[in-house]
Amino acid sequence: MFPPQDHPRHADVVVVLSGSKDRLPEGLELMRRGVAPVLVISDGAVPGWPAANRLCRGGQKFSVICFHPSPYSTRGEAHFVAALMKRRGWKRVVVVTSRYHVIRARMDFRRCVDGDVKGIGASTSLGQWIAGAIQEWPKFAYALTLGRGC
Repeated sequence: MFPPQDHPRHADVVVVLSGSKDRLPEGLELMRRGVAPVLVISDGAVPGWPAANRLCRGGQKFSVICFHPSPYSTRGEAHFVAALMKRRGWKRVVVVTSRYHVIRARMDFRRCVDGDVKGIGASTSLGQWIAGAIQEWPKFAYALTLGRGC
């Protein structure tokens, strides 16, 4: 429930996963610290997420790539990012998600990405944490058993 956090110093890309708007501030903090030159936001262009919408339109000191994963899942996000990293020759990624999701997200990305994967968990409200943790356990069990591939 409280996985260890990685402490990245440098990466090629920071990826903010969809699912909770609480994740974006953590990704932006990594960008402010100069951890990576590129920020990738999953589902950042959807209506109802103004902070991500502004970033997706550009105008920052760093590059932003926004995408909609297909399938709409952590594994879909990992597939997209893995292909992007391969095309661009990137080898280091920091994945930002919620704390209850770090272990599975890091596992999915490590299965897909040819490179170094670090996971950062953003804080959420107690209600979101409880709901997220309840939803995460079956998904984690699936990823450990039937959903072992990339």
